[in-house]
Amino acid sequence: MTAGLPPCSVNYYAPTRGKLLDLALATVYEQLHAIALEAFAPLPTPGDHTPAEVVECGVDFVEISRTRGGKGVTARHVLLAEAQFFPELAEMIAEQRGQ
Repeated sequence: MTAGLPPCSVNYYAPTRGKLLDLALATVYEQLHAIALEAFAPLPTPGDHTPAEVVECGVDFVEISRTRGGKGVTARHVLLAEAQFFPELAEMIAEQRGQ
């Protein structure tokens, strides 16, 4: 209901717990990828960059995540904590990281 959808809608898109976790992870990682693209845009190509340039982009990533990442960043941390207890979730996280 928080999402503005009827409760049964969740079962349509995510009939299993695994599918729900998969969808949540995909959404979170899409958001983090967009933040990373923005934060690291000053380093458009691989290669030689000064440590200060890389650190500055890393700081920008953390700041953007903090200010605009909102619930997605919080969700990522919760999922990472839950993965300690659910091997299936840990595997899904590893797969998303690999992509």
